[in-house]
Amino acid sequence: MDAVDMIAAAGFEVVEAANANEAIGILEALGIAETDLPEGRRFLPKPCSPTDDVAVCET
Repeated sequence: MDAVDMIAAAGFEVVEAANANEAIGILEALGIAETDLPEGRRFLPKPCSPTDDVAVCET
């Protein structure tokens, strides 16, 4: 199970990107700027921990 599967299994909608450039392109296509992201946003470090990653998404 990878990070996308873990987050999706917890009931969240997941948008997957292969790399940072693709992620930025997705955000730009959705019209989401860095200033639109929530204050206190969190980076999910690797290796992924299912419990920790889902807990971050729930907050």
